[in-house]
Amino acid sequence: HAGAIPSCYTFKRRPLSLAFSQDFPTREEALASEQQIKGWSRKKKEAMMKGDWAEVSRLAQSARAVPPPSVHPEAVERSGISVHGSTSSPRTEEEMPQ
Repeated sequence: HAGAIPSCYTFKRRPLSLAFSQDFPTREEALASEQQIKGWSRKKKEAMMKGDWAEVSRLAQSARAVPPPSVHPEAVERSGISVHGSTSSPRTEEEMPQ
């Protein structure tokens, strides 16, 4: 990236420095780890870059402590109208697919 082509993403963000590196036995494992890390919060990534694995673990636990939003796919029947959690507008029974 140091000799990047002027039109690439990293060119405007130079100078670049390597913040973290890890070896993996296979390319697939490396890509899986990259995808997992991309889903982490900024604070968790910063803790990883510092090598603060206790903080990474704490942040992982606090993320799990937050319950996921409730999604109830089953229909709620009220006076001929079915409201589904996955739609933004109610449907009448006639409009419901069989």
